[in-house]
Amino acid sequence: MNEPSARETYCGPDGGPKSRWNGLPRLRPMTLVIHGKSGERKTSRACQLVSDLRQRGYTVGGIVAHGLRSEGLRSGFDLEELLSGNRVPLARAGQVSPVRIGRFGFSREGIAFGREALALPRLRRADLIVIDEVGPWELEGNGWSRELDRLSALPVPMVMTVRTSLVDEVTRRWGKRDAAVFAAQGVTSQQILDALQTQYPA
Repeated sequence: MNEPSARETYCGPDGGPKSRWNGLPRLRPMTLVIHGKSGERKTSRACQLVSDLRQRGYTVGGIVAHGLRSEGLRSGFDLEELLSGNRVPLARAGQVSPVRIGRFGFSREGIAFGREALALPRLRRADLIVIDEVGPWELEGNGWSRELDRLSALPVPMVMTVRTSLVDEVTRRWGKRDAAVFAAQGVTSQQILDALQTQYPA
């Protein structure tokens, strides 16, 4: 028996999202990239967008990596699943691990948690999906790469946070035909919402 495609898993029989929008303005099935350098509030912008969408009644799925600091330095990341609000340790500076990026060791449990949060059945009723962050690890085929390959084929808006230097590579690989790029410094969540809803009536 053939495995259902990403679109079949996510979509209803009419080809649209299994979410019924509940009378809300339908969001454009586009890619939104929030970019910046380290410390330029990419995650903060994504979290504000999530909060604003929830206040409007939308369901937001995906993951956010919350940075941790100790004595003024980045000490690690915790990963939050947006549907449940659950958080687990993802990486710590100096941690002994077979999975390392720079000075951070990554938890296998944290990686598995993120992949489960981005699994298609888990996201079938999400009106928008957030992936924070997409970087060199994914471009090398690791991290959330496999999940991004599947999610980018869906008729659902996807928000990715990305380092400025990697925007072109990431959008070429996972961007949908309809895409918008925003600098984290200066953009407001209302501007992003406007892009999501422009010329897309309920």
